[in-house]
Parts: sequence; C-alpha cells; structure tokens
Amino acid sequence: MEKPEEFVKIDLDDSLKKRIELHLELMDKHALNIIRSAAKIEVILNEAVKAKFVNEIGVQKVVGDSLARLIQLAFALGVIKQKTYESLLNFKSVRNRMAHGEETDLQVKDLLSMLLFLGSDAERVVQEKGSYLAEWHQISLEILVEHVEAEVNA
Repeated sequence: MEKPEEFVKIDLDDSLKKRIELHLELMDKHALNIIRSAAKIEVILNEAVKAKFVNEIGVQKVVGDSLARLIQLAFALGVIKQKTYESLLNFKSVRNRMAHGEETDLQVKDLLSMLLFLGSDAERVVQEKGSYLAEWHQISLEILVEHVEAEVNA
C-alpha cells in the first residue's frame, strides 16, 4: 500500500512551480491589500457616521464589528450615495471571500463591481492607470477608498 504523500505527489517542472509560487504570492498580496482597504474604508465611514449622531455614542455600539451594518448605516444617514453603497456591498463580498478563503482568485468582474459609481467608465479608468491585471487590483482598491473619502467629505 502506498503512503498518502506518495499517492498525491505530482512532478512539476521548475517553471510551473515558479509560476504557481508567484501566483500564490500575488494572491496573498491582493488579500492583504483588500483587508487594508477595508480597514481604511471602515475608519472613513465610522468618522462620517459618528459626525451625524445627535447623542454621544460610539458607532461600534450601534453596528458592532460588522462592515455590512456600517455601510448600511452610512447609506441610511445619507453619508454615501446609492452607487457607492452598492459598490461597497460588492467590495465587502469580495473581502469576505478573500478573508475566509472561499475563493481567492480575483476576477476583473470583481474589480468592476467595486467601482459601480464610475458607471460604464470603470474599466477604462482602471486600464488607463495600470497596464496589467495585478496592477488593476491595487488601482481599483485605491480608487474605491479615494472615492469613499471624497464622497463623505463632500
């Protein structure tokens, strides 16, 4: 009887191993960028929502640790507009997939779903700022964070 590790042993050439390692490293980097962007968005929304409160109470006492509830409250209070709200819900979904390891590959449709506020110009704007997919991930996150910050400060 074969040992389990011998049964699943796959002989990969060095170039394929290298590509797989690079892909995994890149996905880790994207996951970290998504989590960092989520933290930035949470701070921005938290401050903007708190500014709308009449009574002194922490935002966390109202929404807990839920980014979804914070996004919903920001929309309900008029801190963010409809398209930004939808973009942030899509971002939250992508963040959850990456954070919980459900599906760690980001697709172009994921990036564009986080930029609904740009309308049909989203793909063009991202492509103008970066020449390849790996750059588009970071650029999309930067555009989203900058947009949220600008909208809550408008």
